[in-house]
Amino acid sequence: MTDPFDEYQKLETPAVVVRCPVCGGPASLWQYQKSADGPASKVVMCDNGEAFGPQDGMTNEGCLLYMPPDGHYKARILEAVNYWNDYAKALNTMRRGNNWKTARVTRAAASIGKTGEPT
Repeated sequence: MTDPFDEYQKLETPAVVVRCPVCGGPASLWQYQKSADGPASKVVMCDNGEAFGPQDGMTNEGCLLYMPPDGHYKARILEAVNYWNDYAKALNTMRRGNNWKTARVTRAAASIGKTGEPT
């Protein structure tokens, strides 16, 4: 009897893999193959598959990077890990910048007194 084929196989995750830039959860390295004798690609994915908020059904549950877009799938482990870490760094930088802009506007609005003059 042969073992059933599983498209996704979990690999040992290198320590350098950063946490998910969307939900902050841990991430893991996986190997993906469409068929048992086909080429394999590597991908880092968020481990958070738990439903939250108004999500509906199994295909829409968990973090947005629980099943990342095709661009995350790479031929080699190093490429997949570097892509994930670069993606996380870029997303975190963008989020911090946007949060700073929003906080600056909020701080400015809070400093205006009842007369409309800054306090």
